[in-house]
Amino acid sequence: MSDRGRGAAWADGTPGVALVNTVLPPGRPNLLSPDLGAGFLSAGSYHLGGCHVLFGDGAVKFVTESIDCGAPDAVPLQSQELEEDSQMESRHGLWGALGTARGRESIGETF
Repeated sequence: MSDRGRGAAWADGTPGVALVNTVLPPGRPNLLSPDLGAGFLSAGSYHLGGCHVLFGDGAVKFVTESIDCGAPDAVPLQSQELEEDSQMESRHGLWGALGTARGRESIGETF
């Protein structure tokens, strides 16, 4: 526990604690670049099989580690691909689609 109290890292927005990417499935190890202080940050918790995720509409759902994440070798979209009018769908399956409004994917299933 932090000397600043429980939840301090989450409230600060610490990468890997409060900030995640929807590229790697929940529960995977983070892939960080020490030089850049960035990387692929997986959602996780102490729950077996997945984690609870807070969505922008206030809903909290348990997302399993087996959620569709697209092809394991899918390359994340690059900044030059994300033009102002671009509506590219996520290359990271349902999990990737849940992490962005940019592609305007319609999530027609429950999980």
